[in-house]
Amino acid sequence: MRCFALLLLLALPFLGQDKKEFELKWSLDKNLAADYIVSDWKGGKSIPRKDKFFLIFGAELKEDGGNSLVVNSYDDIGYRYLFILPKEKVKVGSKWSLEETLYQDARLALTTLHAYGERLVKGEYRFKKIEKVQDRDCALVEGAFQVWEVKVDTQGKKSFGKQPVASISTVQWLSLEDTILVKGAYSLGGKGQEFKGIKQGEEPKSMKLERAEHLELKKDFITCDLKNQYEPIANAIKKGVAWLRTQQKKNGSYVDEGGSFARDFPIGTTALCIMALLHSGVKADDPVVRSGLNHVMGQPFKKTYDVAATLMLFETKYLPLEKIADIQELTEDKAKEQIQKAITKEDRAFVQRATDWLLEKQTKEGTWGYPEAAENYDHSNTQYALLGLKSAARMGIRIKGEVWKKIANHWIGTQRVTALPKAELRLTWLSDTDAGVGATRAGEKFDQACWGYFTAKPAGAAEVTDQGYGSMSCAGLTSLIIAESELFALKELDDKLRKRIDDSKKAGLAWLQEQYTVRGCPPSAGFWSVFYMYYLYSLERVGVLYGITEFGGHDWYREGAIILTRLQHEDGAWVSYDEIPVVDTAFALLFLKKATMRVATR
Repeated sequence: MRCFALLLLLALPFLGQDKKEFELKWSLDKNLAADYIVSDWKGGKSIPRKDKFFLIFGAELKEDGGNSLVVNSYDDIGYRYLFILPKEKVKVGSKWSLEETLYQDARLALTTLHAYGERLVKGEYRFKKIEKVQDRDCALVEGAFQVWEVKVDTQGKKSFGKQPVASISTVQWLSLEDTILVKGAYSLGGKGQEFKGIKQGEEPKSMKLERAEHLELKKDFITCDLKNQYEPIANAIKKGVAWLRTQQKKNGSYVDEGGSFARDFPIGTTALCIMALLHSGVKADDPVVRSGLNHVMGQPFKKTYDVAATLMLFETKYLPLEKIADIQELTEDKAKEQIQKAITKEDRAFVQRATDWLLEKQTKEGTWGYPEAAENYDHSNTQYALLGLKSAARMGIRIKGEVWKKIANHWIGTQRVTALPKAELRLTWLSDTDAGVGATRAGEKFDQACWGYFTAKPAGAAEVTDQGYGSMSCAGLTSLIIAESELFALKELDDKLRKRIDDSKKAGLAWLQEQYTVRGCPPSAGFWSVFYMYYLYSLERVGVLYGITEFGGHDWYREGAIILTRLQHEDGAWVSYDEIPVVDTAFALLFLKKATMRVATR
């Protein structure tokens, strides 16, 4: 009798709640992040993982109960479905369905070869009961979903496989008071795809899916302000610098040994690493810097990436970084004055030769690529050539206005307007008078437009859809504002071209805002997504050059920095792709230091 009475007392708080309706709405403030302990679920046991973390920003949780978590790999799928709520009021026993397609944008972003195949996810959630977790009354919600292969023929017609290729199950414990995921678990099994470990240009490889993880909310939320993040960021930079020092070769160079394409650009890799070290507080007379500079100066000019990065390095060498706390303290005019006053005759002659070489390799379209000097080009090489030329201009090298006009016209002409809905720009600027685009009217909406790697099908290549993706769209936005700034300085920017540039920038920013993420390169999983640090450094350039602090309510620097400090390996390196840890670490440091300098366009 006593046992029965005790059980009745424990059950009293929940009696009658099976008929009560609950409205589940995310309540996490956009300036906070929920931090979770991640554990493997094996044999009915939860085994905490020290090498893995998961956090979600309040700004990533949507008002409709969904989330903006990008699914860049099969590792991300389970998390996405742990953070989805019902759209209507529910009670114990309620069911609601879910159906969505993953990776449908990926096959259009570059080529079908470089993208995961589309997958349809279909299933339902069920509110099972109310349960106490961490002293909170929680809705225990279970989800069960099947994953189907979506086949797309040459005419774009879609069909589905006869059998599901994978299955997903989820368990959510959602607090009824404030709708926070207090605890969650997911399992994923079946067949999937992966890009890690393959060579550039190869299709994703098949893989067996067998994942089961458990999340538990930590006691304290992360406050997403720089005051609280200053120490973790400073420590991450210090560790990254220490690791990079260990990677320098005896001849002063830096080389990523993992893959053939990485080894093809040792000069550019060296230049990026020395740039990152200088921006991270290593002094210009440090032996590692002197050795790297000497190596770079001793190499012939052969590749656009290498020569462009070398020019960027020489500009960095002469920036008064030791006298300022933040490079944003420098106006462009002040930087030019100090660089040109300090640069040696020998270095200026070297910079002139490097600039002449780059200008000789520019195509008739105003672009660059490889093999150099051919009329074959890509937007990655073109962006880096432009960055190098901008550095050269700051060092006092005169570059004709026609060069910048050709570049601006090329990027405007190759921008791809998508079928996505028009969007109002919801950007927060550093200051109202410092916006990187012209004025917009309240409620005015813009096409979402982006850039791809190619603009035409290369000879002998497979189908190229090339509708665009994150890092190349950042390249387009970067290139437009840099070309505009040089034409402005040369007094060769007429109103007609300025308006065309401005319209293109607004459309590009609308796409980037709506696709925004710092978790991977949007729109969804393709081979480009493994170059995660390349994308983050590209996003940093856009944020700084345009004076943007938030994209649609997301503080890009704070979110990116928090994730980067968590992703750093114990030894100090960052590795987003197994072939290029040296370059990845340089990109991560450049992001954390916000190493891009502002430009003047008005």
